[in-house]
Amino acid sequence: MSRKSSRQPVTLPRVTIATIKQAIQEATSTPLQQSLRCLPLAAKVFLSGLLARVRRTGITESALGDILDETKRISDGAIAVTGAASAVLKEYILSQSRVHAMGFAAVELMNTGILALEGELGIKNGYGMGYALGKGNRSGKVRLRIAPEDVKAAFRDDAEAKMLGIGYEC
Repeated sequence: MSRKSSRQPVTLPRVTIATIKQAIQEATSTPLQQSLRCLPLAAKVFLSGLLARVRRTGITESALGDILDETKRISDGAIAVTGAASAVLKEYILSQSRVHAMGFAAVELMNTGILALEGELGIKNGYGMGYALGKGNRSGKVRLRIAPEDVKAAFRDDAEAKMLGIGYEC
């Protein structure tokens, strides 16, 4: 028996366009953008509402209630454009526990340094900040501490973020 017949052909790895795009994105993205990509859906929805509010008013500071109203508008618009796929998003946003989860997402984003919370949101009482957010407190001010362009750049290729309207200018 010859040794050549028992050898299997060696396949070399191939470089595809997708591999090149991924390498470019990893090389050009900052640690901030990488951490933004790893956020849960509630935080992405909250950031999309905040960015939409900033784009609408031109003011970088908004009330929590205005941001939550903006997220509801985003879900209505997403349903009008994409239909049934975004009906799940609207149900996700409008359920009472998810509205509270967005308040907790705001606190989580504050802890990471992405947002600044002021007013009644920033006051910790004996029950903790989460209790204050769960009581329907919509008047606290929320301000983005990073550039909106960083958020858009981080979510440029994110499917969930595109559904929310982040990552490209409308």
